[in-house]
Amino acid sequence: MLRCAASPLQRLISCSDPASLAGPGTGATCLDDARAALALITMWSIQTGKTLPAVPIEQLTARQLEDFWADDSMLDFRLAPPGPPRPPVSPAVSTANPAGRPFPPHSINQARNPKMHTTLIAVDIPSFGDRRRDADAQRFLRTHLYRHLQEAFEMSRLPWEACHREDRGDGALIVTPAEVRPTAALDPLAHHLTALLRRSNRLANELGRLRLRMAVHTGDIERDEHGVLGQPLTHLFRLLEAPAFKQHLAAADADLAMLVSQQLFQHAAASGLINAAAYRPISVRYKETRTCGYLWLPPVYCTGH
Repeated sequence: MLRCAASPLQRLISCSDPASLAGPGTGATCLDDARAALALITMWSIQTGKTLPAVPIEQLTARQLEDFWADDSMLDFRLAPPGPPRPPVSPAVSTANPAGRPFPPHSINQARNPKMHTTLIAVDIPSFGDRRRDADAQRFLRTHLYRHLQEAFEMSRLPWEACHREDRGDGALIVTPAEVRPTAALDPLAHHLTALLRRSNRLANELGRLRLRMAVHTGDIERDEHGVLGQPLTHLFRLLEAPAFKQHLAAADADLAMLVSQQLFQHAAASGLINAAAYRPISVRYKETRTCGYLWLPPVYCTGH
């Protein structure tokens, strides 16, 4: 007699034994168990792309069953054997990180080698901690921050949903997929973001006006169980927090200021894909960083007569 704790699959295996059908009423019970097990197997196969060997189910080994039911998404990427990454088997498999933000199948979340060269974007809301900005004001600014970022990415044909994103309270870190062209995160993105900010700030008061500093850099980063790391990320936030950068935004009274690393600017200028004349170099001295960044501010048009 089967124990009540047996799974549908275990009962299905048992039902495949003719001796188990000898008792009264066992045929109907085994048929129900077989249907339940078949439904479970089918759903799992559709979700994961895995299949069982084409043999009678009672001949399956424990290892074959373990391999079929194992959830690969629960494995830490550091434990994966060396070799090229396997492509995802089905779009139904979740690619979200623990915080619920999506990683694409080609991202650092699933790569066997966690290092990749990518574009890094950091944004910050100036004076977010102003005491006059209570929780409602901060919530308002954060809502519009993410709304404008997503819309600007879509307008610039940047894959917002495929980016790794980390919330920073008064800002955000965005890591694009490796195949994204770095220059696409400069002029096109900055112009679109400026237009969105101008529109939403048109009727805003001082506390409700959303202004942004944005730093852009590129380089090799890695991932661990806590997120992403690497010297390029450190350099990115040195640019973002540089006092000179903050001073230029305050003096310009603009809705957006963008600071691009020297390395990325030189690459972009050489490619001819940006208007290099729209940028000007500024000295960046923050903590141990001594470098040059290239500042972009929205164009100012004279409307006087």
